[in-house]
Amino acid sequence: MALVEVNGEYSEVINFAMQHNYVPIIRSLQIRNITDQRLDDIIIKIGTDPGFAYEWNTQISSIPVGETVELDNIDIKLSQSFLYSVSERINGIIKITVLQNDKIIQEELRPISVLAFDEWSGSLYMPEILTSFVIPNNEYVISVIRNASKLLEKWTGSPSFTGYRTQNPNNVRKQAAAIYEALSQENIVYSNPPASFEAVGQKVRLADTVLKQKIGTCLDLTLLYAACLEYVGINPIIILISGHAFLGIWIEDECFAESIQDDFSLISKRIADGINQICVVECTAFVAGKTVLFEQAVESAEKHFMDPRSFNIFIDVKRSRGAGIRPLPIAVRTADAGIEFVPTDIKEIRDRTKEFTNIDIEVNTEPEKYTKQQMWERKLLDMNLRNTLINFRFISGGT
Repeated sequence: MALVEVNGEYSEVINFAMQHNYVPIIRSLQIRNITDQRLDDIIIKIGTDPGFAYEWNTQISSIPVGETVELDNIDIKLSQSFLYSVSERINGIIKITVLQNDKIIQEELRPISVLAFDEWSGSLYMPEILTSFVIPNNEYVISVIRNASKLLEKWTGSPSFTGYRTQNPNNVRKQAAAIYEALSQENIVYSNPPASFEAVGQKVRLADTVLKQKIGTCLDLTLLYAACLEYVGINPIIILISGHAFLGIWIEDECFAESIQDDFSLISKRIADGINQICVVECTAFVAGKTVLFEQAVESAEKHFMDPRSFNIFIDVKRSRGAGIRPLPIAVRTADAGIEFVPTDIKEIRDRTKEFTNIDIEVNTEPEKYTKQQMWERKLLDMNLRNTLINFRFISGGT
């Protein structure tokens, strides 16, 4: 007969991106004494099979009769090298063993899916982890920006990416259009995504893979374009609808209050004429075999908003970064043929690459200042239920 009852909150999936962003595989654990006597000197051990994590253990001095001990600081160390080496999804197990005097008094086995290094878990579990696959710290992304700067110089007379510095929406659109045109010159071939990828997830081709292999799904192309925009200091949004992904671009230096949103109107009202805070771009429009200008790709993406029923979620990259979701690190070979993972700050990348690319990137790091009228207008534009300017109720009083 069991002496304790084990309950907890467990992760259903794990991959390298989650490890890189400190996502716990066990968020909390409860050990309850179900006997009629106090239990002393209890040891808790947690292991995994396969060994994607190092064994963790702790000691509980005693558990009174009928009481529950809550463990909420379970810092299980995950193996970077193991998770990096996973090329296909595998089924794993979290093993929780409770011992007293070296005798097992309870054992729990919980299933967990170990995803491939380049596999996104989908919108059902931590969808914001998708922004880890937006990787601006990549030499192939820099090559696209280099080509885009030449186009920008041809169009405007200046090769500099000024981001939001000029506070001119047209300048932001021109920068986004230059990157779009540079990507169209890469002759990338479009590949269909699997059915319902937005729910169950899929393998993702990273930016360097797309640009080397010259092939990508709508999601791959969206992540690539987002990485290029983030590199030059423009804020992208990943938009997922039924069976499809495309990109949103903040024309102002803004982001949403939350990383993930499922409110269709939050974007649709911001792309409306007269507002124009966001523009949306169909990323499959810059693939090989098509001659679609940037503004035509914008018009094509706007058509997706004609059917709200197909809308799933969107993920704000800048807000995700603020919430601690970092791009995947660079894998570097060491002298002993091992691999070292180097997380690189985007500012460091810009400063370092400027030396040999001659790409001038100006990013506004100062907080924006708004007048009272601008703040009122922004609150009025927010049309979800948290906006007290449009969401109110009458309360009738009694006599």
